[in-house]
Amino acid sequence: LEDTVAAMLGEESALAVGAVVRAFRAVSPQRLARVHAHFRRWCAQLADADEWGQLELVRLLAAYARTQFARPSERPLDADHALLLRAVRPLLHSRNRAVVVGAAAAVFHLAGPAQLADVARPLVRVMRSSREAAPVALATILPVARRRPDALHAHVRSFFVAAADAPRVRRLKLQVLAALAAPETAAALVPEVAAYALSAQPDVAAGAARVLLRCAQRVRASAVDCFQSLLLLAGDTRAPVSAAAMRAVRVLLLDGTLRDARGALALYDVLCFVARLLNRCAGDEARAHVLALVGEFAESRFGRQHAADVLRAGVRGFCDEGALAKMQVLELSTRLCLRRPEAESGAESETVLEALRRLHAHVFTLARYDVSFEVRDRARSLRALCPLPGYDDVLAEASTQLRPLAAELLGAAPTLAAMKVLDGDDGDEPEFALGSLSLTVGHAVRGYQALPDWPAQPPQDVDRGPAVVAAPGPQPIAVAGISGRAHSAGYTTPRSVADDDDDDLDAFLDSADALPALFAPPASFVPPAPRTAVLFEQGELLSDSSTESSGSSESSGSSDLESESESDTDGAGSESDEAEETTALVGPEPEKPRPAGSEDAEGSPFVGTAIEDTSKYWQ
Repeated sequence: LEDTVAAMLGEESALAVGAVVRAFRAVSPQRLARVHAHFRRWCAQLADADEWGQLELVRLLAAYARTQFARPSERPLDADHALLLRAVRPLLHSRNRAVVVGAAAAVFHLAGPAQLADVARPLVRVMRSSREAAPVALATILPVARRRPDALHAHVRSFFVAAADAPRVRRLKLQVLAALAAPETAAALVPEVAAYALSAQPDVAAGAARVLLRCAQRVRASAVDCFQSLLLLAGDTRAPVSAAAMRAVRVLLLDGTLRDARGALALYDVLCFVARLLNRCAGDEARAHVLALVGEFAESRFGRQHAADVLRAGVRGFCDEGALAKMQVLELSTRLCLRRPEAESGAESETVLEALRRLHAHVFTLARYDVSFEVRDRARSLRALCPLPGYDDVLAEASTQLRPLAAELLGAAPTLAAMKVLDGDDGDEPEFALGSLSLTVGHAVRGYQALPDWPAQPPQDVDRGPAVVAAPGPQPIAVAGISGRAHSAGYTTPRSVADDDDDDLDAFLDSADALPALFAPPASFVPPAPRTAVLFEQGELLSDSSTESSGSSESSGSSDLESESESDTDGAGSESDEAEETTALVGPEPEKPRPAGSEDAEGSPFVGTAIEDTSKYWQ
């Protein structure tokens, strides 16, 4: 079967090549070496194939190019590589949405970032064409926006969320808006997203929090406004919304975005506001972010004065917390117990330190018998770093040596939280190939074929068939004169760019007197013989068959003809339908002389009349 399909690859018809390529991809998709001899011919046939064949050809040629050419960013494009990109680029303007998405995917996977600007407008057109095509188009636009955001800055308003959008479309649009956050789009983007934060739909408000985070990080002029909106959004009673807002607040406080911003709030005031949210935060994740912030800033002024109170509130409701919040309570207790003695303020007396040790022992005892495996494992690991006083006397001596290591391990947590805040939403490379069903549904489906990786050393001196030259199209008529000057190359120079010479115009105007001679017939022209057309009128049709036949129908017909003849002779009565049609076509019949030799015998069924001689019009 593979040999049969390989023999079919030489099909010359552009209308049949799509079926051949589909059969080849189904039978032997990995044997791309058989494409060598047909590569250039298929590139030339892309524009002539039908829409289904164009899609199959683009997919096969994209997989072939990923195994034969070097990465575009590493070295200049190969001649055949550039040929393929030139052949694919016109397909971006196809009327078929699948062909547009397939061509955009090929450009994304084969071209460099500089050429991604060509796919922006076609993909936006596909997204806005129908509601069914919007999720597929947005899934393709998102990797383009992350790799080349400036190509979509002019279309940022096309990704604003509408009330009639489906949940998946809303989520993808918000991810695209987060990727397009930049100083060039901040004027239109920030007010729009701030309105999304007040939406009644939880997914829209949570997505708005992520977009506000990106705007604060990339547009320093709007960082304070975005941060204040996130603080207000953190107190939302909906768990997904408060979790997304608190996660964004935590990142902005850790990465130093607000450190140099004008009008930034004091860290102490911000932490006090965040700590008060612990009593009204909805959701396990949001409460975990609050406790994590308090522990990460335990060495600050707020930590020295109020961290113990926050720990007491967490221990009091430990059994009712979720798994994430329980693990953060354990880390907060460990941080406070590992605090350096010289860092202790005078306000903390021995009574406060003793209360901290008792809270530490109590919460770790609760975690030891917790129903969650993760909480019990985290408690055992932290207990090894910070032994309980009076319970782990064996580890008390080793705890002195482990104290610096424990402080270093816990101190690395803010950096990891800042790096993984969006759970990989900022990855430049998509998990699946663009335009595939797996990318649309979010998981690998049956039959999915991943694109091969670029070769470390591309093959050299590969014969990819003869160079195919497109057939020359119709040449324009080269007319000199006022429209321009004719050239031997087959095109005409417009008058606007021709030399300033009025000879052509003067010659044209002087030739007006010669127009009669131009249209006069030659001397050898012999006019044709005059033609005579004869019109026949119906008279009394009396034939032998009509005379012999009898019946009501024939008698009525003959009576009609007799009445018609009498009406024509006397000029009285109405004309028949046939006479009306003849009069409408040729007008009223003039009296014309009868041609010589004509007979007008009585009983003759036809009477001939001649039309006027037209030979005088040729003289």
